[in-house]
Amino acid sequence: MDDFRRTGVSEVVYIGETRNLRQRLGAQLRRDWQCRPGFIYSVQVASIFPHQLREMKNDLLGALYGRSERVPRFQFGGQ
Repeated sequence: MDDFRRTGVSEVVYIGETRNLRQRLGAQLRRDWQCRPGFIYSVQVASIFPHQLREMKNDLLGALYGRSERVPRFQFGGQ
């Protein structure tokens, strides 16, 4: 969390994965986040499998929970 705070991000509200970053970011920009969102992404090799993307997302969720004992507020249909 400290690294995010240095960038001005005060809260992680959602962690996701996609094979089409342009389309996904467009959809996320239209979503009502109830705050001014910022986006951080990591481009992976094209040969990555969908289950590997989900595994990375789940690892990030686990790390965030381990550090803050909470999940992103929009992760599981919240708010």
